[in-house]
Amino acid sequence: MSSIGSYYATHVQRPRKALSRGESSPELAVPKDGLKTLFSTTAGASVDTARDVEWVGSATRTPSLLDVIRSVPTNKAAIEYMEETTYTNTAAETAEGSASPEATLAFTPRTSPVRKITVWIPVTDEQLEDDEQVREVLDDRLTLMVRQRLESQIINGDGVAPNLTGILNTAGIQTQAQVGGESVNMGVRRAMAKVRTPGEAVPSAIVIAPADALDEDLNVGTASPTVPYVFDGKVWNVPRYESTALTAGTALVGDFSHCVVRPRRLTISLSNSHGTYFVENKQALKCVLRAAFVVQRPAAFVTLTGI
Repeated sequence: MSSIGSYYATHVQRPRKALSRGESSPELAVPKDGLKTLFSTTAGASVDTARDVEWVGSATRTPSLLDVIRSVPTNKAAIEYMEETTYTNTAAETAEGSASPEATLAFTPRTSPVRKITVWIPVTDEQLEDDEQVREVLDDRLTLMVRQRLESQIINGDGVAPNLTGILNTAGIQTQAQVGGESVNMGVRRAMAKVRTPGEAVPSAIVIAPADALDEDLNVGTASPTVPYVFDGKVWNVPRYESTALTAGTALVGDFSHCVVRPRRLTISLSNSHGTYFVENKQALKCVLRAAFVVQRPAAFVTLTGI
C-alpha cells in the first residue's frame, strides 16, 4: 500500500468505521509538511458582499404640513381673487310696512404671484449609466428638497420677491401671547379660542417646534393642569404637527381649510449643456417647483408667542 493509501486507511477509513459503530472518532491528524498555505478569506477565494437594494436617506425633515393644506393646480403666473373686506349684517325682524335694514358688503381684489423654488445637482454620465437606481434616488431627494423649502415658505415667507408670503407674515392673522406660568397646552387652548372668535373658524391643525412639543407633552408650567392633554398626536382633539421649519418659541394654530397652495408645475430635467459639462461627460439634474400660496381668511390663524 502506498504511503497515501496507508494514511487514508489509518486516519480516515478506520475512524469512520468506528463512528458508524457508535465509537468516538479520533481527530484527523494532518502532518506538518502537508499544510503548505492556509486557505482563508484573505489568501483564498474572495467573498462577495451583498448590498441591499434599498437606499437609506439621512435624517431630514418631512414636510407633513403640506398634507394638511389644500392643493389646487394652476396654469397662471399669478392668482387673482376677491377678498371680502367688509361684512355688515343688519338682518333684523321687520314690522309690516317698514323698511328692511340695509347690509353692507365690500370685496377687495388681491393677487398672489407664482414663485419658483429650484435646486440642482451635478452627476457623471457613468454614475447614471452604471446604476439604474441613481436617477430615481436623485429625483426623489431633489423633490423632497423643494417640498421642504415650500413648507418653510408657507410658514415663514416674507413676501419679498422671490419669496412667497407665509402665514406668519400675512396681514390680519391674530396673535396670542403665552401667559407666564401656564403650560403650552393652556396657551394653545387660548389661541384656539381666538380661531373660533373672532376668526369664526374651526381649528384644524397645530404646528409647533419639537422642543415646544416636548414641553407641551410634559405639561411644563407652574399653572399646568394635572392631566395630560396630548392623545394620539392631538391636543384638545386637534391634530398636532411638529416641524423644525417653525422657530422654537412660537406655535401656529389655525383652520387650514382657509389657505391653499396653487402649484403650477414641478419639473425635473437633465442636461449636459451647463458650462463645460458636455466635454467633461457630466450632467446637471435640476428640480423646479412653481407655486403660489394664498391665505384666504387671515383671522382663521393665530400665532402663539413667548412659549
